[in-house]
Order: sequence, then C-alpha cells, then structure tokens
Amino acid sequence: NLKNLRFALIDGTRNDLKWEFTVFSYPAVIFFPKNRSAESRAFPSSSRLDLASLIKFILSNLSATERLAINLQFCDTSCKQKFRAQCEKTIDELTTKLRRHFTLPVQLRHKFTRKLNYTKKLLSAIIKLQAASWQEVDFAETVTPDTVRALFQD
Repeated sequence: NLKNLRFALIDGTRNDLKWEFTVFSYPAVIFFPKNRSAESRAFPSSSRLDLASLIKFILSNLSATERLAINLQFCDTSCKQKFRAQCEKTIDELTTKLRRHFTLPVQLRHKFTRKLNYTKKLLSAIIKLQAASWQEVDFAETVTPDTVRALFQD
C-alpha cells in the first residue's frame, strides 16, 4: 500500500543524468528516495537481479515505517500474535537488563532505553492493529505508512 512507490524505465545512453544517478553498467536499477535524491542507491551490480533480490533491495531502501506497514499487511492473526509475544518478551528482557545493570555505561544504557521505547511503540501499534482487525476493518486499508506513523505518535 505504498502509493508513492513508482517505477520508471529510462534509457541512460540517451539521457544525461545528474552525477548522483550515474551507474557503471546497464541495465541498472536505481532507487530514488522522494525529496532525497542525494541518497539514491543503485542495485549492486555484483548481485543477481531476480525477483527476490529486487524486492529485498526495494524494502531495504524504504523507511522503517514503510517496511513495517508492508510487513504488517502480510501478517495474519497467528503472525500478529507471535509478533506481540516477541515484543512482550523483548520488553521484559530489556527492562530486566536495565534494572540489573543500573551502572551500565551511559551510551549502552541509552541504547537499551531507545530499544525498549521502540519495542513498546511496536507493541502498542500491534495491539491497536489487532483491535482494528477484530472490528472487521479491512486490514489493507488500515495499514499504510501514514497509519503506522500515526500509531507511533500516540
């Protein structure tokens, strides 16, 4: 449900491209993030170009929110339950680590705290999405990058 994801075919031998879009061989697949063209990335020429590797390349270049939205769209009830259980387990483990190792170096403590807060947001998001699916709301309509982003802002 990524309405802004576009594919285009450009003949690089007939079009002058800016330096950040330069590739060393053709054909080439280049990912251009919207409003961040300086962060464009070319599909690795050393990798085999097949459907699985192309999907992996595209997903790796999306934002975390977009990746989560896509993954949740393909997540059935069992998957959501496992995801929720894993979040709860991770929260318990991180909370225990932070309590036991109160004298951790500041950087490590901040790392654990950030991961704990992120996991709590994930858990909150999955609980809200489960509630939406129990109300028989169309899940594909519910899970978009914007709705996932909104879940994290609550």
